[in-house]
Amino acid sequence: NKARAELESAIVKQFAHGVYDRMLGEDNGDVDKVREAEAKINKALERQADWNATNPNFPIVFESRQLRDKVLNITLSRKERVIRHSPKEIRAAVQESLGE
Repeated sequence: NKARAELESAIVKQFAHGVYDRMLGEDNGDVDKVREAEAKINKALERQADWNATNPNFPIVFESRQLRDKVLNITLSRKERVIRHSPKEIRAAVQESLGE
């Protein structure tokens, strides 16, 4: 189901941004940023729970790997993301053309 897949992607993205923001807040000792990040994470979990309650036959369940990959993508520059997501066969050429 396309709507489910899009919502799952949005929820994982929101959750990942919350995790990343929480890490930044903790690293900088910014209690307010940590609280905001926790709220973002909780909102993502609420969206997931709402969907799953309404659509028990098509639950949204995401794996830690999905979350880890999203958080990693947040930390990468645009060039790094393009290189990372290029097919292996042309990755070296892409990297060279981007000046990495």
